[in-house]
Amino acid sequence: MKFIFFMLPLLLMSCGPKNHFPVNKASPAESAELNAAILKIQADFDREGINIDLRRARYVVNDLPNARGMCYGVPHRLVGIAIDHDTIADQGVEGYILPLHATLLHEIGHCFFDRDHEFDTFAPGEQRYYEVRDIGRTDGHPSSALELWPTIMAGRSRGDIPAALWRYYVRETAGLERAHSVQEFRSFARIEERDIQIGD
Repeated sequence: MKFIFFMLPLLLMSCGPKNHFPVNKASPAESAELNAAILKIQADFDREGINIDLRRARYVVNDLPNARGMCYGVPHRLVGIAIDHDTIADQGVEGYILPLHATLLHEIGHCFFDRDHEFDTFAPGEQRYYEVRDIGRTDGHPSSALELWPTIMAGRSRGDIPAALWRYYVRETAGLERAHSVQEFRSFARIEERDIQIGD
């Protein structure tokens, strides 16, 4: 079995709160996609009983060197969130959280919950990986990951986060969840360890 890992470029540390909010250079299509993502995340917060109004922030699309997104301000002096053009253009890989959604949730963590970057991770060990599926499903191709992060505030790539864990990360952003082991993810997704097999 050939095993392929999908890794997007590392997110650099420049996505934390900043000043000098940029102008909006979004195309109509980018604006529509960004607005749809914001509405989805707001609905997911509402569904989890998280009392937050994402309309408090302004949202723009611009060129952000070395960053997928950027928070401007903190909760008591919130300005808004800027998203890089390439983040919206990146459609990611099926079975993984859309890069725009992961980036927005990460920046919401900075802007609305005053959270910093965190770096702890769960790795299964040398020559092993995780297979992640939606709970209750045995069909379909699972998402594969060399690492799973207990937080959306990881200061590195978020392009390979299994979509089955989206609800966990929505709740974790607001402080309602915090996994201290992979086993604690299992109320949100089916997770199994597998050996990496090299060759045809």
